[in-house]
Amino acid sequence: MKLIIQGERIAATATDEYTGPEAWIKAPEDFNIERLGEYCYIDGVIVLPVAGPPEVVARWQCIRALRLTADPNAPAGTCLQTMQALRDAMEPGNMRDDLDDALVNVLNWRRASPTLATVAAFAGWDAKFIDYLFREAAGYDL
Repeated sequence: MKLIIQGERIAATATDEYTGPEAWIKAPEDFNIERLGEYCYIDGVIVLPVAGPPEVVARWQCIRALRLTADPNAPAGTCLQTMQALRDAMEPGNMRDDLDDALVNVLNWRRASPTLATVAAFAGWDAKFIDYLFREAAGYDL
């Protein structure tokens, strides 16, 4: 099978006998025709765009990612230690209760959670780092 290229996209497939007039390349062996519209052709390479971070991840997955990831702003500690230090420094009340629930009671963590945003701001974690943590978390399986 051949792939007909138009700009940075795969426009169509063609038989092995196709010779033009459109630009074409030989389809790689792992090419998935069901995902034809998702592929990009960039600098001579066929790629599938990387999906964004998941919006929701199980709490246990997040806690594992936090426990196994060094905090870039506190190299001697993990991200989970940073989160626990934040919790311990808080006065009793709503935000501390929310963080307790996040660490113990809820089933899932949402990427857009206001509690997560508060922790990230305190820890100095930017959106790119939170995305990284969510991708890492989603990769854990039991």
